[in-house]
Amino acid sequence: MSEHVIFREVDEATKPEIEDYWGKKLPRLQKLLASYNSDLQEIDLTIYQHQQNSHRHWYEARAVIHLPNGALAAQAEENEANAAIDRVADVLVTEIKKHQDRLRNGAQTKE
Repeated sequence: MSEHVIFREVDEATKPEIEDYWGKKLPRLQKLLASYNSDLQEIDLTIYQHQQNSHRHWYEARAVIHLPNGALAAQAEENEANAAIDRVADVLVTEIKKHQDRLRNGAQTKE
């Protein structure tokens, strides 16, 4: 699986923590994607830190999984980066399961 983490307006001190936390979420996604050739999987996570003023900021996380037969996406906004990553990972899990069900159902109707 090819993976990329892209940061937008995130302070340097926070980036390693975000990458580490995202790394803890990947095994759950990889397990669900085990039936796909890992060379044909790509996942991109983009983290935006939005600054309203010097005391108020929030994070936006967007993730896209590119597979040979489609792309799956998720987006979340939270006050904390880890919370946004949690929500994105949860949505991706749901999307992966729906995608696999659609593929199975499509294969069954063709038989």
